[in-house]
Amino acid sequence: MKTKLKPIKLRTIFAILLGIGVLSTVVFVYIGTVTFLDIETKKLTAKLSPESKKTFEDLQKGVVGDGEKLAALQRESFKLQKEKFGSLEDPTDKTVLEFSIAALLVWVLMGIFLSSFLSKPILSVAEAARKIANGKIDARAKHIGFESQETAQLVEDFNFMAQNLERLEKEYKYSNAAIAHELRTPLTILRGRLQGLKDNYFTPSEAEFSILISQTETLARIVEDLKTLSLSMSQKLILNYSWADLSDIISETLDFINPNLEALGFKIEFELQSISTYVDKDRLKQALLAAMQNVKIHASDGKYLKISVSKTKKNALITILDKGPGLPDEKLALATERFWRNENSRSRDFGGTGLGLSVINAIVTAHKGNFNISNNKPNGLKLEIILPILNSI
Repeated sequence: MKTKLKPIKLRTIFAILLGIGVLSTVVFVYIGTVTFLDIETKKLTAKLSPESKKTFEDLQKGVVGDGEKLAALQRESFKLQKEKFGSLEDPTDKTVLEFSIAALLVWVLMGIFLSSFLSKPILSVAEAARKIANGKIDARAKHIGFESQETAQLVEDFNFMAQNLERLEKEYKYSNAAIAHELRTPLTILRGRLQGLKDNYFTPSEAEFSILISQTETLARIVEDLKTLSLSMSQKLILNYSWADLSDIISETLDFINPNLEALGFKIEFELQSISTYVDKDRLKQALLAAMQNVKIHASDGKYLKISVSKTKKNALITILDKGPGLPDEKLALATERFWRNENSRSRDFGGTGLGLSVINAIVTAHKGNFNISNNKPNGLKLEIILPILNSI
């Protein structure tokens, strides 16, 4: 099994390489100097006159001889050194130069290693960036075998950015097609009905006008939902906070949709607790209405809606339950994506747009809250809106 080396901080690598370079230079200079002195000493001793050689050997043994002999030894040594000074003909005279070159080579090799070590991940990122710029959106930078924490993080961050860019590109293409589809349906109905009224094929009546109004409301809802999501994605969804009671907001929303739910035979239950906090009342109503519309469209078979409000130490919890088919557990994470529908959903038959849950998530996130979706066992869906309880903003 191949073990991946743990990345090291770049400053640690620089410190290690600098220490190796300095240490190797000191070692090479020391060895070169000692070797040079030993060789030169032997060479000079071999060329000394017998008398001077005897004086030098006595000095090495710690015996200091006559002053005149010492002076003669010094003069003879200087003369021999002067004759050989600066000459590189004899290989032994190249010792210091050779060791200096060896030390320099160590620094050069470390420089090559360091430049390669730093450039490989950067070049990998640059190559992937060029591919993405040329339209290959799935290109990714690659890790090298051994790398610093900084370069490893650079590659990870770039790949994360590229992954999000690819997701946004796919979502953009899908959204354009989905928006066109969702707008086409009500517009086609409106056009057909209006053309029928013009040609006297349909008789103007309250029912006919109700159909037209219903389609215009669908268009208005799609446009408003798209606007909300667009503002949320660009982080420009500005909330108009005011002091409000969550139970009052829920009651007002229920009053608006209740006639439609009762006409479909829904049983409605609620457990409301008075909880006052700072929220955007209109946006929260929009989110609650989207949640109830989701129950109406997707859980019409269960004909049941329960909404409750409870309080923790710091948060308010709004729970919406139904007895519909729910969602497969593996698809719960996809439910807040724009225009997403479950394959078995009948929402198209009832006018669903696939925007409702994503709108709720956008509004709740703007309130710095959390939106959770889970299955309500044994059947149905459970929506949880968690909002922080604020005294002011």
